[in-house]
Formats: sequence, C-alpha cells, structure tokens
Amino acid sequence: MRAYGIALRAPRCDAAGFPASTMIGRKMLSLGTLRGYCRTDYVVRAEDVLQTLRVARCHPEFDLWLEARGERRWAYVTAENPRSFRQSAEENQLRQRDLRNRLDAENRRWRPAESVGWDGDWPPENGALVLGIEPAEAMSLGRDFEQFAVLVGELAGPATLAFPFFDEALPALRQALTSADPSLHWTARHALPPTGDA
Repeated sequence: MRAYGIALRAPRCDAAGFPASTMIGRKMLSLGTLRGYCRTDYVVRAEDVLQTLRVARCHPEFDLWLEARGERRWAYVTAENPRSFRQSAEENQLRQRDLRNRLDAENRRWRPAESVGWDGDWPPENGALVLGIEPAEAMSLGRDFEQFAVLVGELAGPATLAFPFFDEALPALRQALTSADPSLHWTARHALPPTGDA
C-alpha cells in the first residue's frame, strides 16, 4: 500500500496476529509501538499536582491549570529511547539533559513529565511538558531528538499524536492501526490529527 508517495507495508504478524512493523521510507514504526503510544499515561508534575494526560482524551482539570497560566497549547516530548529503541539509563539521562538544556536555551516554559505504559512492558520515560509550543515546533523538536511521536494538545481539545517522521502518512497510519486492532478504531480516529481523508 502507498500513501502520499510513501511506502507502507506490514510484512509479518506477531503471535497475537498483530502486524509486526510498518515500513515508511527507510524508517520502521512498529504497529505495536503505535498501539503502545495510545495506551500510555503522560504524567505532568505541575507544581504540587500530578496531571495524567491520555491520547484522544480531553482533560478539563488540566485546561484549568493551563488557563490559570495564560497558556493554550502544549506538547509532551522526550529525548529518551530514540526511534523507540531502548537505551541504557546513562544514555537516556544524557539525552534528557540535552533536551532540557535545549528548552532552557530557547526560553521555553516547561514542566517535568513522565510517560508510563499501561501494560508495564516498556520502562517509564522521562520527558517534558512544553507550554506555548506550536505543533509544528513540537514535531521539529521531536525530529531533532529522533522521536517517532510527540503528544500535542490545546485548550479544551483532545490530546493527539504527531509524528515527526511520518506526518504525510497519517491516513495510512490510521488505517493500519484500525485494521490491525479493531478495538482501537475510536482511538485511532481521535488520536491522530485530522487530515481531511475521513
């Protein structure tokens, strides 16, 4: 299958019947990894309150926190485990330090954050909730730190996934996700930004 001139194919299935991987150009995005992004809690340490953000969901309490600070847009970004390959704790610490230094150098407003998968198969990752950042800027930041996905949102809207390396293939990603796991049909339609293909 081809989408917007970018090759997309799922060569094998795992033991559960889930397509093992998706090839887009020269980059690999596991459909299991994509499903994992949708089944993760993104926990923000906002002063003395923990806010849990989830893909495709709205977060009224978090919106109040944003409004109180005059913010409308946000993004969750990590520098750990680039391209979804596990790195050592030491390497991840160095990468996360570089991300925080970059945010400080750009005078970004940010808060410490963490992503925690629901099934526990992937270790928690440290990240940053960046305030006042446009989706395109968040994707550029994710691309610089070799991240397959970043989480973006705005006031009163659902949190959505953005793909620094795969943005042109969103319709194909949505179709691949829902075909592989029908239980994620609703999430797939709401987790990915609108593309006008529906």
